[in-house]
Formats: sequence, structure tokens, C-alpha cells
Amino acid sequence: MSNILSVVPVTYPGAEGTCIATTGADKRIVITHVASGELVGLLEPTSQSACGAHGHRAAVLAVCQHSTAPQYMATAGMDGLVVVWDTRRDEPVQTLDDHKRYAVRVAFSEDGMFMSSAGYDKAVHIYANQNEQGSEQPYFVRIHTIETQTNPEALLFVQGPMTPDTHANASQERVRSWLVYTVRDRVELHYVALPHEGAEGSEPEAATPNWSILTFNTNPDPADHHASYSLLDLALHPSGRYISAQTGDHGAAHTLSPCYDHSLSRILLLPLFSEHRHTTLWTGAPSSAFTSPRHAWRPSGDGAWVTGDDGVLRLIGLDGHVNAHVRTHGVAAESTSNATMAAAEWRYGGNTIVKDVAVLPDDRVVSCGFDRTVRILSSTV
Repeated sequence: MSNILSVVPVTYPGAEGTCIATTGADKRIVITHVASGELVGLLEPTSQSACGAHGHRAAVLAVCQHSTAPQYMATAGMDGLVVVWDTRRDEPVQTLDDHKRYAVRVAFSEDGMFMSSAGYDKAVHIYANQNEQGSEQPYFVRIHTIETQTNPEALLFVQGPMTPDTHANASQERVRSWLVYTVRDRVELHYVALPHEGAEGSEPEAATPNWSILTFNTNPDPADHHASYSLLDLALHPSGRYISAQTGDHGAAHTLSPCYDHSLSRILLLPLFSEHRHTTLWTGAPSSAFTSPRHAWRPSGDGAWVTGDDGVLRLIGLDGHVNAHVRTHGVAAESTSNATMAAAEWRYGGNTIVKDVAVLPDDRVVSCGFDRTVRILSSTV
């Protein structure tokens, strides 16, 4: 058994119902059917395939499913590789080696035309799908690189206006893809204007030029650029109107302990293309400079589940209250006084760090941790 580093809900060819994909320190991506617990797919290191692609040679840190062709997935690893997989054959079909250090994030745009990766070589790469005409298999080519001053931490594709100045204009019909990214030790959201459909030179005068970066300060005072926190995780609120940015403690590593409740972790909810907070949610979840917090929204959008270093999942409501507090990792399964909660333990270990969390379409919650377990939480909160 190895540490489990990330988890996402996925679909898988031939499997009815929701599956989850987990990545681990053992270089593999395991795809499991949620209802049965059966292993249905395994993406693992291989010798070169017929197309020259190969799997990871180190721990796999992130996985995502293609937006429009779900039979394909992409992964990012500590070997600096980004690998595109065909889950119909459980084989790699493309290996990208542009990062020189850990590749920590990977994401697809909503239309599937773009992919982006973030690495601890202080680089964000943006790829375009340039597959052959008539071919369904994506083929990604790097078209742009952003060099950052510190390590990039989070990526999120959003749909937005041609220029944010007209975002509130209901009559605007044209939209484009934007990439949002954050970097450690900074408090800004960076929006990258991606190329859009239309002949070269035909874009409207009002359109933000391709590759422009618009920066929005998340400090309450826009003139204050002091970095008392880092933005370590991004998600789109289910309403599609807000970005949630989760902060991490900016304290020195030696002053923090995974077991010490000294957390500055918050979820900042901001309208798209805005520096004005809609609300600030204090998670109450302990975290340290050694870990990166994660959060996932319930489908209703009325609350978000957040990870912690103490083995607890917390459900934070939009009113800022902690609506659920469930011990899930690094502790023996215990009966709980809240009869609406039940955690299903797949394996058992002792480390309390919760590494990732995701919410399934039916509102169940799945988490993974350094105790080498995956837990599913059934909730009617």
C-alpha cells in the first residue's frame, strides 16, 4: 500500500454509475466503482506504447477527466510528466515532458480544446488540442508558457466574456475560455485570456487580447498587496457565478505542527473577474506549511467540504457555520452520534492528514489521506 494523493469522480468505459480515480505514490491511477468497490481500471507505468507514450516514473499527484471525451484522462506527477491516457485500453497515448520539476496540477477547459499544467519549476504550460481531422483522440501541443515568480499552486478553467468590462452586460453573447491560476506567497487571482474562435485579426475591438493576464487582489483593500496567506486551491461554485479560493497558512514551517490547530485557512468566495469578496468562510481546519488544503462544493452550492490535518472532514455552510465535523482518517471507524453520517472504511492506517476531497453527483463525499485509505461519507445534512 502507498499514500493516496488525490481523488476525483469519473466515468469509466463499460462501468455503469459513478467511479472514482485515485492517484498514489506507487505511480498508479486506480479507478474504482463506487457502488461495488470493485477495481475496474488501472493506469500504471509501462514500457513505451506503440505511439511512444509511457506512464509515470514517480508519484502521481493529480488526475482529471477530459471534458468532452471522457474516455481520456490526464495526470501530473513528481517526475514532471503530464500523461494523457485512453481508458478504453488503460494505456498512455501521449507523454509531455515540458516541466523540469514536479507537475502538481492538470486541468481541461470546458470545451476540451485546452489543457493546462502547473509545476514546481515555476511554470504554467497551456496546450491546445491539435488532433488530426476526423480523429477523436486528442493530441496536445504546447502553445504558451507562463513563468511565475514562485511555485504555481492551483488551476481552474472558466468561461467568461470576451473582456470582463462587459461581464455584466446581459446582451453580450460571445464568450471565451479563461485560465485562472494562483502562486504561492501571493494573494492574487490571475486570469489568462485564451485564444478564441474566429479568424486572426477578426476579434472585436472590445476583446481582451489573447494571452493577456488580468490580476485581481483578494485582500479586502485592493491597494494592500501584503501576502499574509497563499491561495492554494481553486474551485468553481456550482452556481457558476463565483470562484472559491482556499487559503493556506503563510507561517514558517518550523512554527507549525500538523496536529496543532493554528490555521489561517479560509475560503474566499469572489464573483468572476472581481476582487471584491462575496463572503469569507473560516474553515476551522488545521493545516500547516507541509500540506495544501482542498475543498469541494456540494451540488446544491450551500456548503463546501474541506480537508484538514487532523483527520476530520468539515462541512462549511455559506453562513460560515461548521454544519458537519466527521472524523475520517487516521482513526478507527467509530459510531457517531449523528445518525445521518456513515463513513465506509476501505483500509485502515494511522496518519491523520486528509489529502483530498471530492463530492459525488449523489452528494456523497469521498476523501483520501496519508493513512493510505479512501473513505466514502454518506450524508443527508
